Amino acid sequence: MLKKLGIALGFALCLASLTGSPAQAESVRRAISITPSKTELSLSPGSSWQGEVELSIDDPVGVSLVLEAVDFRSAEGDEGGTPEFYQAEASDITGVLSRWITLGSTELTSEPGQIVRVPVSITVPLNAEPGGHYGAVLFHTSPVSTSSTGASTGSSIASLFLVTVAGRMEQSGEIVEFFMGHDFYETLPAEAVVRFRNTGNIHLKPRGTITYTSWFGNQIGESELNPAGGNVLPNSIRRITTSFGEQRDMLKTPWFTIPVSRPFAMGLYTARLSFDFGPGTETITATTTFVVFPWRAVLFVSGLLILAVLLFLGFRYRYIQGILKRFRDRRLEWK
Repeated sequence: MLKKLGIALGFALCLASLTGSPAQAESVRRAISITPSKTELSLSPGSSWQGEVELSIDDPVGVSLVLEAVDFRSAEGDEGGTPEFYQAEASDITGVLSRWITLGSTELTSEPGQIVRVPVSITVPLNAEPGGHYGAVLFHTSPVSTSSTGASTGSSIASLFLVTVAGRMEQSGEIVEFFMGHDFYETLPAEAVVRFRNTGNIHLKPRGTITYTSWFGNQIGESELNPAGGNVLPNSIRRITTSFGEQRDMLKTPWFTIPVSRPFAMGLYTARLSFDFGPGTETITATTTFVVFPWRAVLFVSGLLILAVLLFLGFRYRYIQGILKRFRDRRLEWK
């Protein structure tokens, strides 16, 4: 059976998880950075690639590093692009990227402020399966021991490798769901959600736009889908979100705030999705609707209008009563 090594940070960020406490994790994020965090390669069976991974270590103590190559996949039940690291069975050698990776070193000790460069090579077997293969170089870290404190903590950080092996490749996908975060909004921003399933054998980068039109058919704006180019691995679903518009204050007092949309929005709107997931792929479209009704602004403006009408009627009434009073006074004088 496959052994899970843990869940990493979001796939879009392409960093592994830091497995200490929250305070320790924040400390490690500040102390260690990795370049590149993600490498995408297209290779042919029998070919090889050489490169390196660079670690910049800004730590007053220094760290010892243990390196290993592992595979990763989309975490089960997660649609945010979070990778799950695992070690494959020893018998599986033709379709597992970790078996193709050779590291220049498996153990290192760094000095404070040192930049560490680790050679990495990938050799694709002649019998490699076409399609996507996904692995990572994991760096397990722990501070070098000191006689004054004797403290020790541990964490992991990763550099991801996404390798596409030439051959029969399938670029295919489908929209599982396209909807708005809410059916009703008081004001913008409105959040659109696309759940996209990769049904092929290579990773995809779905990109496109969502246009927003009013009930009169006028386009009021658009938002870009997946501008960061997040990947969707084969046989996985990725939840992609984007938002349109913003909220501003029509009136702000110490007691209450009246928000409105920018651009101004009120009524029924249609969101039209149009995107593809690679060169030569068909354009996928979908639509959904939502309602924007700034009820607080409407109540406030309605209240002002009602007050203005009442004041007008009051002044009009007093004006007419004044005219009638003068008229009655003159009739009394004539008598």
